Amino acid sequence: MAHKLLTDKILPLAFNKGESKFVTCKLDLNSVGEDQMQSSVVFLTAVVTNGDERKEIPLVVKFEPTNETVRTYLRTDVQFYVEVLLYEQFLPLLNRQNIVQECFAKFYHGVGSDKNKVVVLEDLRPRGYRLAKEKAFIDYDHLALTMAKLGKFHALSFAAKNDTPNEFFNLVKSLKESSWVEENPFYYVIKTCVHRAVDPIIKKGKHVEVLKRLLDRIDDNVCNFMLDLVRSEEPLAVLCHGDFCRNNILFKYTEGK
Repeated sequence: MAHKLLTDKILPLAFNKGESKFVTCKLDLNSVGEDQMQSSVVFLTAVVTNGDERKEIPLVVKFEPTNETVRTYLRTDVQFYVEVLLYEQFLPLLNRQNIVQECFAKFYHGVGSDKNKVVVLEDLRPRGYRLAKEKAFIDYDHLALTMAKLGKFHALSFAAKNDTPNEFFNLVKSLKESSWVEENPFYYVIKTCVHRAVDPIIKKGKHVEVLKRLLDRIDDNVCNFMLDLVRSEEPLAVLCHGDFCRNNILFKYTEGK
């Protein structure tokens, strides 16, 4: 079913533009999405021609989870809508000094409002990118690099608000909140994760007062705490990633670093 949908509809829509034509695809059955909880992922190589030129393009294709209960539980319809909106409209508007190309995989095609929602992106693994090996406690070097890249992405919102405010704020009105809603089932997970990170620091006697205030807010009502955090306040509001977790961040290493 997925293969036929890919070859008959999705990949032709992605590549049949001008002289470019989709020919066929080769599924990578040996690869599976790592830590993919909110989507079903397929890895493949698309064969595309452009005149006499023939290219093989490595792709990762994201579908909604097949289980309807999971889709409803995770609000994946909203997530795919927002992701496609980001790639199709926000990133072209925001891009300056090739920062989008520096921070995001190349986007080829997306459908965020149809029954068969899909996102088609470049598979960055052939270029040497991969997930961090450590799953629970990422080290300083990884964190410093991700924060620097995230800062560049956030800066694009300030530039867009200055250069093209009408276009930017009109797009912002199209956004939908996918995660931080009152019925979010993962608030208990957030509380557990915060305690896992903060409790050892308190035990070491570091920053005790401010960290205890944080835990008081989390333990009192984590839902309201998170809703307060994501509520935009101008003039410092920016477009945020929304799911800035280890499984959504790829690194490229030189001599192991």
